[in-house]
Amino acid sequence: MTRYINYNGEKWPVRMVYSVFKRIQKDQGKSADLSSQDIEMNEYMLFYALQKGCEAENIEMPFKVEDMEAVLDECFWEFQKIIQEFRPPEDEEPGQKKKKEGKGSGK
Repeated sequence: MTRYINYNGEKWPVRMVYSVFKRIQKDQGKSADLSSQDIEMNEYMLFYALQKGCEAENIEMPFKVEDMEAVLDECFWEFQKIIQEFRPPEDEEPGQKKKKEGKGSGK
């Protein structure tokens, strides 16, 4: 699904899809973990998400990865909301067991 960020008075398409995380890992040699404390990861995520968004809407991608700090200065919290939409609910994250309801569970 395409979302939009606002930068320099214009809306830009952003797509948080599997290939964004794959490209980060391949091109940057970093694991694209949504819970990462690596603040720079936001720059790579936004760059590749903008690439996918522009590709989906058949518009030219005018940004370079070096531009992402300036873009994020303007739309950081907007982008964080988009990232959170991509994240699965806690009870559906890989490796977690679902909580059982019933006797003694308080429900």
